[in-house]
Amino acid sequence: MSHRPATIDPFPDLSDKLKAWLLKIGRKVTEGYEGEIHMTVGHGGIREIRWVQIEKGGSIQVQEDLG
Repeated sequence: MSHRPATIDPFPDLSDKLKAWLLKIGRKVTEGYEGEIHMTVGHGGIREIRWVQIEKGGSIQVQEDLG
């Protein structure tokens, strides 16, 4: 008999990939991310995320694709 606590998935309809991206967004925000997050969403999932962070008057833009 296992002594592990049972885990309940609060979002059973979301794909594992979508859950991973949402957790990544949440983690960055809780770590103090300041900037903009642009998402392209289609067909029930995130297609692309762009993180735009402003630093000392300049703009650094990092693009991450789900691929």
